[in-house]
Amino acid sequence: MSKKSILILKIILIILAILILLIALLWFFYNKKDSPITNNEATVNERNNDFLNRNNNINSNINQQNSAVNVAEFTSIAKLAAERFGSYSSDTHNFANLRDMQYLMTDQMKQWTDNFISNLSIDFLSPQEYYGVTTKSLSVETINYNEKQDAEVVVSCQRIEIKNKNNPIDEIRYQGVRIKMLYVNEKWLIDELRWE
Repeated sequence: MSKKSILILKIILIILAILILLIALLWFFYNKKDSPITNNEATVNERNNDFLNRNNNINSNINQQNSAVNVAEFTSIAKLAAERFGSYSSDTHNFANLRDMQYLMTDQMKQWTDNFISNLSIDFLSPQEYYGVTTKSLSVETINYNEKQDAEVVVSCQRIEIKNKNNPIDEIRYQGVRIKMLYVNEKWLIDELRWE
């Protein structure tokens, strides 16, 4: 074989390796089964660390050269945001599920979240019997996507509302949440979240 043929063969092998890596990453993100959020601080920290590790692996391995990986990144963040914002437990300390998400928010969204928590805190100051909502992301539909600029998705969710620990399930409903995201400093951040 000539040097030119060997070079072409090497380029083809590198391209195949990148494609296999992309397929494996996409398979990992779309086939991972998430457990329902229990809203305790240990679980929140474990999920944050797991998410950060996955996010760092994507950035270091592929350097966001492929649009499919970029889409997988912001849809993963959107699913996590839908579950966190859609879940609540009266046993949770001071809306920790929302406060722990602020590293994934724009300044505007952080301010909105702080105001939202302040308003909810007033409603939940008095002792009450148990109340909880567990939200699980089912699917993500991309509405708008401009690579490394902004994106808008609708996350379809299953929400289970429990009003009393003695009565395990009061209501199951399905609801969508529209999430707008911005690409800031080489990462996707939540800029707006609205339940539909």
